[in-house]
Amino acid sequence: MPVDDNLTKANISSSEAGVDMDVYFNPKELQVDKTVPWNEHKNTEGNDSTLEFTQSKPKEMNMELMFDGFEDETDVYDEYISQIETLTMVDDTLKRPPMCLFTWGSALPTFQGVIESMSVKYTLFLPDGTPVRATVTLKWKQADQLKNAAEAKADASKSGASKGVQTNASNSDRHDLTAAQNGTDHRTMAANSGQDNLAPGGVPPGTTMTTGKG
Repeated sequence: MPVDDNLTKANISSSEAGVDMDVYFNPKELQVDKTVPWNEHKNTEGNDSTLEFTQSKPKEMNMELMFDGFEDETDVYDEYISQIETLTMVDDTLKRPPMCLFTWGSALPTFQGVIESMSVKYTLFLPDGTPVRATVTLKWKQADQLKNAAEAKADASKSGASKGVQTNASNSDRHDLTAAQNGTDHRTMAANSGQDNLAPGGVPPGTTMTTGKG
C-alpha cells in the first residue's frame, strides 16, 4: 500500500532507548483524557455541595497505528513494532522502561511520558508466516520525570524522616530519645512540632512529633 511521503509523519522517540521512528500511517484519531479528582467535603451541610481538590492526575492518550508492508514484503514486526515494544521493556541500566515522546507536526503539543499498554493485532502474513500488516493500539501516560522502585523508595525514606513520629508515654518513646535517634535534639523537635512547652518526657500518648522540617 503506497504511503504519501508529503504528509507530516507522527514520530515516536526515546533518547533513553535510542528509538526514533516515524509511524507508517498517521493515526486516524487521538484521544487525550485528563482527570481532575474532586471529593465531596465531609462537613458539607445543606443542599449545596462543597468540593475539595485531592491530587492532580496525568493526562492519558490513546491511539491506533497501522503498519502495512504487504507490497514490498516488509516484516512489520522487525521494521516497526519491535521498536515500539522496546519502549515497554525494563531497561537494565535504568531499572524501568524509558521516557518517550510522541510528536506530530507543530500544532499539537509534544506528549511526553510512558507507554502504559500496547496491544498488537497481526492481520496479514506471507506464506512463510512473516507478518506484513498489523494494527497497534497504544495507551500513553504523561510524565515529567520517572523513577525506578529503588529511587522511589529512597525518596520516600527521605520524606518520612521529616514527618511526624507517633509517640507514646513509655520511656523508650520519650521525645528526647526519639529526637536523638533522628539526629536532632528534643528542643528542636518540639519547636518543629509546635510543642515548645513540653518537657523531654512529657509527651501525651499519640502525640505526633516532627523530627525535622520537610
